[in-house]
Amino acid sequence: MKVRMTAPAIMLAALFVAITVVAAGCAKRTGIQRAEKTTSSMQAVESNIRQTVAQIDATNAALAAVLDAKDSPDVKKTYDAYADNVNKMEKSGSALLKQTNEMTAQGNDYFEEWQKSGSTYTNPDIQKLSQERRNQLQQTFSEISQASPGVNGSLNAYLSDIKQIQTYLSNDLTPQGIAAISPVARDTIQKGDSVKSAVQPMLAATARARSEMSEGAAAGGSAGQSTGGSEGYQQNQQDQQNMFR
Repeated sequence: MKVRMTAPAIMLAALFVAITVVAAGCAKRTGIQRAEKTTSSMQAVESNIRQTVAQIDATNAALAAVLDAKDSPDVKKTYDAYADNVNKMEKSGSALLKQTNEMTAQGNDYFEEWQKSGSTYTNPDIQKLSQERRNQLQQTFSEISQASPGVNGSLNAYLSDIKQIQTYLSNDLTPQGIAAISPVARDTIQKGDSVKSAVQPMLAATARARSEMSEGAAAGGSAGQSTGGSEGYQQNQQDQQNMFR
């Protein structure tokens, strides 16, 4: 007797096979893959920090140009340039905050899964090595979170101020209006410089954690280490010093 499958039954069977394949693929995700995903996110954060620092410089310069042009016929042009930089600054700042949150979540997932896999060892020496290595990397990773609150607070304050100044100037781009907002504007420029100072510890911690986690990925999560990550970290530190000069 032949069994005929209806179209809905065929679709359900195909869906079941697809789900099974996906689930199997997820189950096979290794610690190395999780480490690579986390370190890639760290690299994106480092890139976003550099972009944010550069945009702060551009935004501060544009705001200073508006203040200097209060008696100039080109004041509208300088305001338009400032408004454009405010928009770019908001996008850059939002991207940094979002990427930082994603990096933290991925890092936490990485260490949680590492801890779970550590309980599967039957050799106590291997279990101890795995736990020591995980604790070491987790401590380094935690330094990023410790530096992040200062960055988030100062960055959000700066973003709020530059936007409010833009709104103010859009309503009163007169010499008197610009003169009145100048003290607040110059204080905001200083806040931008403070953000640049605040991100330095976070950038250093991110680079250090990425370097050490890359070594861990290369060693398969064992106690072994490579030298490439350390060299990359040292070069990164030199690049940071040049960027903040």
